[in-house]
Amino acid sequence: MTIVLLTFFVAGTSGKNFFPQDVSVTNEKAVLAASRKIYGEQFLNADSLVAEKRFQALIAEAEDTRSSVVKAGLLGIAADFLLKKDFVLNPAFSYETLTTDSAQVIHYYEEALKLNDPKKYPLLNAYFQYRIGNALYKYGNFQKGVSFLFAANAALEDIGVDQLPDPGAYLLCIGSTYCDYHDCEKGLYYLHAAQKYTSSDPKFVYELNGNFGLAYFKQRQYDSSIFYSQKALAAAYAMKDTAEVGSVNGNIGAAYFELKEYKKALEHLRQDYQISSSRSSWASACGSMFFIAQVYDQLGDITSAQRCLDTMQHLFETYNCNTNNGFFSFYALRTKLYRETENYEKALVMNDSFLKYSDLLLRDKTSAMLKEAEFKTARDLAETKMRLAEDQRKRQVLFRNAIIIVAILVIVIIAQYLYRLRQKQKAERALLTAELKNAEKQLAIYIESLREKTKLLEQLDLQITESDEALATQENDGPEKQEALNRIKNVVLITDEAWKEFTGLVNLVHKDFLSNLKVKYPNLTPGDIRLLTLVKLDFSRQEMAATLGISPDSVKKARQRVRKKLDIDEATDIKMVISSV
Repeated sequence: MTIVLLTFFVAGTSGKNFFPQDVSVTNEKAVLAASRKIYGEQFLNADSLVAEKRFQALIAEAEDTRSSVVKAGLLGIAADFLLKKDFVLNPAFSYETLTTDSAQVIHYYEEALKLNDPKKYPLLNAYFQYRIGNALYKYGNFQKGVSFLFAANAALEDIGVDQLPDPGAYLLCIGSTYCDYHDCEKGLYYLHAAQKYTSSDPKFVYELNGNFGLAYFKQRQYDSSIFYSQKALAAAYAMKDTAEVGSVNGNIGAAYFELKEYKKALEHLRQDYQISSSRSSWASACGSMFFIAQVYDQLGDITSAQRCLDTMQHLFETYNCNTNNGFFSFYALRTKLYRETENYEKALVMNDSFLKYSDLLLRDKTSAMLKEAEFKTARDLAETKMRLAEDQRKRQVLFRNAIIIVAILVIVIIAQYLYRLRQKQKAERALLTAELKNAEKQLAIYIESLREKTKLLEQLDLQITESDEALATQENDGPEKQEALNRIKNVVLITDEAWKEFTGLVNLVHKDFLSNLKVKYPNLTPGDIRLLTLVKLDFSRQEMAATLGISPDSVKKARQRVRKKLDIDEATDIKMVISSV
């Protein structure tokens, strides 16, 4: 044993091989264990210059060796070393901006995977599928990464994860991937499985408990989220990783906010903001500052809440660090605070911005849904490939019975076809349902916005009336009154462009209502159609008048004209007539 250890320590500097000679290349578990030991002792905590020299010697040994298994193990070590180096130097990597080293990581893993016969070495094959999937996922190539990860997972369910050199890290990787795509129930299953493999490595403890905290937060189990996040915070302090200390404090603060424990929420959110600001992580700083503003709003301290939003706006303008979701939340809270202080003019302006970003956020959510669909497709494809591989193995065993083989093949093909067909139909139904729900939400937002603007107009009208009474005794009251009237004229409830978008949503929610209306009653004018649309949406006469820019009496007359065109008497409810359209 002493001789083997000595080999590990001097490799790469004295010309001796990295890979120990006493490891049987036919024992794939032993090969993996030796590879991980080499990486841990020679590269993990080595000085950067020493590690670079050892890396070059490692690559030279991989090129010289005749054993494909040993070569695969050495290339896996090389890829692990470059992957760690990449994410130490570039923690925010994306797949679209790979450096030479990053591309080399993928290349080495792919080469190691190609060197293994999956039938002869299923464990090595599954291990390298897991490693390349993990790397691709970290670099942002989610679809391809997930495909490899689930292929590895399907294989390891048969082989057994205990055969891996580090089962806990593997289970953590799979669990966090499921949680990323909102399958928290399955994600927690794997995270709890990873928890069984105790580790003194604070990074593993941090990542495991951090993922627990996020998963339970998504499931709205906030007490559990805080419990595990506190463990992650302790591990972050142990690692002396200031960035992660700030991040976990933010997660804990968000959970306390949901529990309405606002003082505790403020304590953790302020720490997150201070750390994020000190590290120039402005997007994170904006996120924590928004939560702080919400806390002050809940505590009734509107002045402090407004001050927090002012700080956020300064960060937006200075560092361009926000997203559509951030702007959506920002303008929603701004609108609410201005309403609470009865500043209706500014509330109206903020509400328009809120509507703009609600539309953009809707598009972002659609993109996220497509990404989630890609994840599910990759998972299903990996499982399908494994099932097909198993079918092929069975066909080889039962080759002498040709009739059974053909029957099995036909059944598998038909089953796969029907399965894919059902999945496609299910996905299409889900997408249609999601689009309808999004349309209903957007229509509700438009209607609420119109009603809010109507209320604002009533406020302005009341102000004019009060101004008339107050100025009745003054000689020169014309300019003030005219200015108030001009303010009303400048309030546009709904533009032609907005009306087109509005009617599009009406057609989605009320299946082809406008099209059917025009077909059934071709003599209706555009004004008639607008009036009937508002009737369909339960607008009051006052709301119709404000929306169409006419008086309530004009609405009444317009309804009478429409009744004649629809050929219905006064006793018949006009809404009942158009409900069948």
